[in-house]
Amino acid sequence: MKVIIPGTIHQGNSIALKRLMRDWSSCVRYAYQRIHREGLTGNAIKVACKPVYMTKLNQRYIADAVMKAQAIKKDHVIFGGKKRWRDLLAGLLPKKEWQEARDSELYSRGDRTKKGNPNIRVLNTPEGYKLRIGLPGPREFLMFDLYIPEGRKNNKKDYKELLDLYRDCYDVRIKNKAGKFHVSIGIEIPDVKPIYLCSNGVIGIDTNPNGLAVVEIGKDGNLIKHEFLECTRLQFAQHDKRKHDIEVLALQVVNRAILSNKGIVVEDLKFNDGKKGSRKFNRMRHNFIYSQLLLDIERRAKEN
Repeated sequence: MKVIIPGTIHQGNSIALKRLMRDWSSCVRYAYQRIHREGLTGNAIKVACKPVYMTKLNQRYIADAVMKAQAIKKDHVIFGGKKRWRDLLAGLLPKKEWQEARDSELYSRGDRTKKGNPNIRVLNTPEGYKLRIGLPGPREFLMFDLYIPEGRKNNKKDYKELLDLYRDCYDVRIKNKAGKFHVSIGIEIPDVKPIYLCSNGVIGIDTNPNGLAVVEIGKDGNLIKHEFLECTRLQFAQHDKRKHDIEVLALQVVNRAILSNKGIVVEDLKFNDGKKGSRKFNRMRHNFIYSQLLLDIERRAKEN
């Protein structure tokens, strides 16, 4: 099932982003002309686009622009819209506004082998969600604050939870509407059927500042074994190192559940601002590492 997560981006270099959107939209139009005027097909379209746009866009952006052009089946298209074009000719619309409407989109396909989206990546940081947008040069990026609303209308899943659980591959589309950058993140949610149920016993998880306590319970409710998976740098290491440690711990937990043919039980944390709880709850609420750890266990469990 395809789910589109809406959002907006703020606090970034909007001038550079508009330039990138203009170049990408121009590449779409150029590819469209090669298809409908010159009759190019397949890889020949990308070959024709590269000499013109390789200094402005990387190969993935060019490939996505070509894909957008190939999806346009009409032989005569006015990019920017017929109504705006008529208003421009009639002097009712400034040329700058027409150009902005025509050059108002940027799109990047997800790639599971690259763990998300190589060109436009969603980052979950201690300061909140960020959108990192790749530029043509190596290791050149634009960074924006990404706002994602709390949930869906049917209340089945929170948008943020869905994004964290299924971030292994997602498409991103950015549109400039009236000076505001709107983001659409497309994720694919598989139909998941439980394989290991709790009737055979469970693997219980308890988060701690320096690792995970793991307990295995038999189907009769009796303790089989317990141990502590220690990781002392969870609280103090840099973001990338902590992220790696989280993935290692989550993989260990899920592998144990698979080998023992049991379900996993984790804490159901509710991060509600303004409410006081236990000392542990308060500590975990202010350190996003704990919630990320539980989310990663859940994501890996669903994948398996």
